[in-house]
Amino acid sequence: MPLWLVVLAVIAIAVGLALVVGVRRPRSLEDELNQAVPPPPVGAAPPGQSPAGHAPLAATIEALVRNRATGKLEVTSGDRSCSIYFLFGHLFHAESGSFKGEDALQAALAWGQSSSEFDPAAHLPSEETFLRPPA
Repeated sequence: MPLWLVVLAVIAIAVGLALVVGVRRPRSLEDELNQAVPPPPVGAAPPGQSPAGHAPLAATIEALVRNRATGKLEVTSGDRSCSIYFLFGHLFHAESGSFKGEDALQAALAWGQSSSEFDPAAHLPSEETFLRPPA
């Protein structure tokens, strides 16, 4: 068999392999960000408003986690407020007055009647007070 034919066959195999590997590239952050956002559940409120007006805070947090939301959930009850931050559906920081992290979240969950507003364009803090999902 002529040498040039062997070299040509090796080159053809290498090009074919490169095409197959190149097409199956790993997912990147850009691919994740460009994915379509899943539709909100039936009965969900428009963005920026809490579902069902005064839905329980735990249900609102679960919906934001399920929808992989990024932004700030501002919860208010009377003169109290709590800021809860999400990044791709992961709760990573919460603060309410002098409380931070789990203490701030537990305080807000105990308020009972509260209203909330989600801001997907809010500036996210660099502080991370939740290193694991809250209990």
